[in-house]
Amino acid sequence: MKYALIDMGSNTIRMVIYATEGTTFDTLFSKKYMAGLAGYVQEGRMTAEGIEKACDVLRACKSLLSQFDITETVLFATASLRDISNTQEVVDLIFLRTGYRVNVISGHEEAFLDYFGVMHGISLEKGVLVDIGGGSTEIATFAADGPAYMESIPIGSLRLYTEMVSKFLPREAETERIQERVQRELKKVKLEKLPHYDVVCGVGGTARALLQLIQEQDKLPADNRSFTIDQFRQMKKLLLKRDETAKKLILRVCPDRVHTIVPGMLILDIILKKLHSKTIYVSQYGVREGYLLRHCLKHADTVD
Repeated sequence: MKYALIDMGSNTIRMVIYATEGTTFDTLFSKKYMAGLAGYVQEGRMTAEGIEKACDVLRACKSLLSQFDITETVLFATASLRDISNTQEVVDLIFLRTGYRVNVISGHEEAFLDYFGVMHGISLEKGVLVDIGGGSTEIATFAADGPAYMESIPIGSLRLYTEMVSKFLPREAETERIQERVQRELKKVKLEKLPHYDVVCGVGGTARALLQLIQEQDKLPADNRSFTIDQFRQMKKLLLKRDETAKKLILRVCPDRVHTIVPGMLILDIILKKLHSKTIYVSQYGVREGYLLRHCLKHADTVD
């Protein structure tokens, strides 16, 4: 079977086509659209321009998918639609204009699906995963019997950029305000009361972009999927200089993250300090694969 998943995030809308057999899958095709939906939120509501932007992307997805033999197309949205006051209006308009029904998942469910997707790709008895998205950050600890602590925090890389940064990269005063905001939000979920975790599993675009930047700067092999806290601190020091070297590195390695990489990095920095982590492993799977697996498992159970 072939499933098309469309993940409507606050920063990007991603469409991925998977070939599935039971609960195994392979990625056949992937396309990313930089929609920046978090930038279309005013006074807590998504604007008409933002709704039309989302619909334009979904129409492009539908046109592309018409060239494939797809068993089913499923759409879900995270903080992009979850954290606005006119969620139902947006969902209804998307359906009327595109024919797509969007499932808006809760922060708790997003953290669980992150865990489910990550565990498909790695084998760990216990650990903690951190998914820094455009509009929210999910943190989940897990042990052999499943996830334990799960929190969704309403801070993300694009949300912080949109609300707190005036230019290309945050200035020193803006960096300090971002750090204060992140500290306040993390204090609410009592992150410092968690045990220390030597290894953090990074999920999502911020973690992937940081890995790519460190790979480029330190000349690491392309198949390397982890970096140390010292490598992370060196990259943080470089990017916070805001000089031409930092700008050129971002534009060369991850130009689509030009506005969001530093706010996302600052979120991760504070989390790593609170967890006393030494290594960051970047997962190739996350919420999309978790959503797919839950969908496939349900289908497999029905067939059996």
